[in-house]
Amino acid sequence: MLRIIHAEAGKHIPDAWVVECIGRAADVERDLMKHFAQSHCYRGFPGACCRLDISRSIHAAFRSTEHYRQLEERERRGFEEFMREVFFAQPARQNGRGISFKFGDALEPKFLRNIGFEHLEAAVGATLDVKFPPAKATRKGSGGRARAATLRW
Repeated sequence: MLRIIHAEAGKHIPDAWVVECIGRAADVERDLMKHFAQSHCYRGFPGACCRLDISRSIHAAFRSTEHYRQLEERERRGFEEFMREVFFAQPARQNGRGISFKFGDALEPKFLRNIGFEHLEAAVGATLDVKFPPAKATRKGSGGRARAATLRW
């Protein structure tokens, strides 16, 4: 979404600082939170008080783009269902091993299929300009390698 928002505004996507550390990442995160006097270790996003607020503000900005307005109605409906029923409903989702959903999991191979939302792959793909691997490429023994949805540049 950020790539599309910034491209329409004629802006370069801002640089992101990724901190890699030796030892426990939690210690570095705690130091960042202390340094910036905040309760999280990320900065510079609109609504940056929690990941959910950041996601909501990015989603709102995305919905005002020309790209979003030019989508077919069924694609917009499917994407909004994805955001509402999968992405923002994340605490209610768990995989078969009881591991809770994380924000980045939504574009992982077979994730939407595994939670019964495979019908949304086409709408999400068209809206975010990503490609999901074909169903046969993610089956065991198919000879194809499962890969996360990939951006089309």
